[in-house]
Amino acid sequence: MLLSVIIPCYNSSQYLPGAVDSVLDNFDGQVEILVVDDGSTDDIEPVLADLKQRYSQVSIVRQSNQGVAVARNNGAKASKGDFLLFLDADDVICAGGLAAAVDIIESDRAAHDLYIGRYSIEYEDGTVKCMPATLGNNQGVRNYLAGRLSVQQGAYLIRRDAYLQAPFPEGLSTQEDIPFFLSCLARLQCLVMEVEMVRYHKYRGAVSKAKDKALQEGFANMDVLFAPPYHCQQLERYRVSIYRTKVRGLLRIAAKQGRSADTLSVWKGYLQRSGVPAWFDLRVHFKALKACLGAARR
Repeated sequence: MLLSVIIPCYNSSQYLPGAVDSVLDNFDGQVEILVVDDGSTDDIEPVLADLKQRYSQVSIVRQSNQGVAVARNNGAKASKGDFLLFLDADDVICAGGLAAAVDIIESDRAAHDLYIGRYSIEYEDGTVKCMPATLGNNQGVRNYLAGRLSVQQGAYLIRRDAYLQAPFPEGLSTQEDIPFFLSCLARLQCLVMEVEMVRYHKYRGAVSKAKDKALQEGFANMDVLFAPPYHCQQLERYRVSIYRTKVRGLLRIAAKQGRSADTLSVWKGYLQRSGVPAWFDLRVHFKALKACLGAARR
């Protein structure tokens, strides 16, 4: 089978060669790598030229700066592989990860659509935390919402045809991967693999910036789940749980920001989306009240 590895890149030219090398140094199967330059303004041209010269498997897709979701989707459209793997430019594939995953796919008689592997997180101080793909059995949406099923870019392979039916939602500034994963888990046949796939790098500044954007965007990334092409009956059964998980995260951010207006906006958005069950969600009401009182004391 042909595997397409799609690497969106925006001003990450210093990391990009490491990501590409990590794929081709450890995998000798059929693979193509599509680097999607998302309108980078750094010195990326000589880096791209060098990669093209060193590796015949590398192709370049160019676009104006439109964000990572558009970059992934454009890379997928340009790809030719049976399966897709999305790798961030500052992460690296673990030795042996791709080969092991491909072996599982090729020997899988059930022909699943989504194969989820494990990943590890490397922090700025050099410490590494290994993340299991799942804790307990794989119940898809339920486990993902409960934090028992963890998915990361670079640690899953998805059948190209299945991906193109409902690709990454565009127009979101952050957390576009969450509705994508939830939709996949609800709609597709999924298999969890005990294979370490990727080393994910976490930077403090990027995390805090993402939290600010998440608060500004509110419930937008969950709202897309209840419209085509992502919506399905299983997601509808989890509507309240999905919004309850989201509101708890937004309230934590709002409490740290210390602005009561943000807290009230989040609380109101939750009530509007979840209907009658939300009015009896005493835990959320308590968190909202606590955040407002904290803001008042400041």
